[in-house]
Amino acid sequence: MSYIIGADKFVSEQIKNMKYTDNIKTWDVSTQISIGWDDVLPDPPMNDSETTKKELVYLSELTKSLSSSQMDLIKLVDKEPNDLFHKTMRDLNIEFPQEISSDNPARVKILSMIPTVEFFAGIKQPI
Repeated sequence: MSYIIGADKFVSEQIKNMKYTDNIKTWDVSTQISIGWDDVLPDPPMNDSETTKKELVYLSELTKSLSSSQMDLIKLVDKEPNDLFHKTMRDLNIEFPQEISSDNPARVKILSMIPTVEFFAGIKQPI
């Protein structure tokens, strides 16, 4: 019995400490911004909180009736989001940029393809 309790405690700790990434993003914010912009949003709920559990149940309900094409799209972009565009860009003879930044003209071409991809996948993705 103590083995099960120990295993449960171990798994619970792993869930609590799970992170999407260890790379903390930083932003250069204009000195004209005078509010404490980095404190605008509250800290997210802990991984083992009731809020997170409810959110996971909600997401599970939303995704349990996805079509196979929608699941394929999710798996594709989960692996590498840019893979969504490689085949289409290759078919259109557009070179895929190594870096997609706001000043890269290829970014505009990529973003303009999103509604088409959404249409054929039967889903809407936020930009």
